Amino acid sequence: METKFEHNFNGLVWRILLANDAPILLIETRNTETRTAIFYVFNLQTQSFIISDLELSEKWWLGVECVKNNCIYFHFYDGIQYSNHKGILCYDLLLKKQSWKNEKMIFIGWNKNSIIASDNGILYQLDALNGEIIAKDVLYNVDNQSKSDILYIDEEMEQFAKIAAFIAKKTKRIAVKHVEYLEYKSSVLISYYICEDNKFDNYFMLADANNGNILLDIILDSQSQGVGSESFAIYNDYLILCKNKKNLSIYAL
Repeated sequence: METKFEHNFNGLVWRILLANDAPILLIETRNTETRTAIFYVFNLQTQSFIISDLELSEKWWLGVECVKNNCIYFHFYDGIQYSNHKGILCYDLLLKKQSWKNEKMIFIGWNKNSIIASDNGILYQLDALNGEIIAKDVLYNVDNQSKSDILYIDEEMEQFAKIAAFIAKKTKRIAVKHVEYLEYKSSVLISYYICEDNKFDNYFMLADANNGNILLDIILDSQSQGVGSESFAIYNDYLILCKNKKNLSIYAL
């Protein structure tokens, strides 16, 4: 398989998120020593960074709700733990600056191109580009924002045994906990975990769906305390992987 792009980050890659409406990839990194969250925005079509080393005034207690309308929509936290989200901050990727901020609202989701947010149990419709209130205290349907067809299959589910048997046949490894599974065109993509000494190694496999031949078999992470999710993503014919919590790798399928 052809590697189209690779990049090593200084901090640990915390999250990789595809934009809802554009070929844009957001990478959230964190440095636990300096307690700073740094964000990168990558254009999959041009294979280049739109933004690098983005830090906000809040260095640590923030995360990303989504990327849409050429904007990043951030949230903050209401305490000292990663618990409840609070506040919305919109960062404009074209102007490369904060567009608007609402410290009280809680991001709920989207209704077409408007944000649905909550404040003390009351729902509001917000203009996504300037944060102004369009309407208040009305029932809204929130759009389903999930764009991924990747299946998350737990060990207790019927499909797990069949996939685990395929992994064991091809690699001699025993998959545990859960797998992430996707059939994409003529390929089968599987992310899975094995357990050794109460630690978990995360492997990724890409196989030819027609003959079962393994085209890619690599380890993404080793000796983790637990298992995770969202270990790979697909955009058009690009496979996006994060290796060793530091390396972003993009392959052409």
